[in-house]
Amino acid sequence: MKLWFKLLMVSGFLFLLLAVFNPCVAASSEDVAALVLNEAEETLASAFEAVKEAEANGAGISGFSELLKDATQLLAQAHTSFRVGDFDKAEKFANLAFEIGNEVKSTALSLGEIKSDLPTNEMWDTVIGSVFAVFVVVIVSLLSWSFFRRLYYRRKSVMKPEVASVEY
Repeated sequence: MKLWFKLLMVSGFLFLLLAVFNPCVAASSEDVAALVLNEAEETLASAFEAVKEAEANGAGISGFSELLKDATQLLAQAHTSFRVGDFDKAEKFANLAFEIGNEVKSTALSLGEIKSDLPTNEMWDTVIGSVFAVFVVVIVSLLSWSFFRRLYYRRKSVMKPEVASVEY
C-alpha cells in the first residue's frame, strides 16, 4: 500500500510540475487565436470578393452588407481582444466572424453561379420555344390547307357546268 501511495504522490507531483512549468500552454492558446484570426481574415476577404463577383453577375446582394458589417465588427473585436491578451475572447469573436464569412461566401457564390447560368438557360428556352412555335405554325398551316382544299373540291363537285351555245 505504501508503494502505491508513493507512486501516486510522485505521479501527482510530476503532473503538477508539468502543468506549472510548461510554457507551451500559454503560447498554444495565443498561436491558436492567431491562427483563427488569420483564417477569419482570409474568409472575410474571400467573402467580399464573392459578393463583388455576384454583384458583377447581376445578383441581388442587398442583404450581404449587414452581414459583412457584423463580421468585420466581430473581427475588429477579436483583434482588440488579441492585443489585450484575452486569447479566448479573440478566438470566440474570430470564429463568429469566420462562420458569418463562410455563410456569406457560399450564398454569394451560389447566387453568382445562378445568375451567370441564367443567360445560357434563357438562350435554350428561346431556342426550344422558337422550334416549338415553328412546328405549331407548320402543323396549323398544313391542316388549314387540307381543310380548304377539301372545301374547294366539294364546292367544285357540286357545281354543274352550264352548256352554252355559241353562235357564230
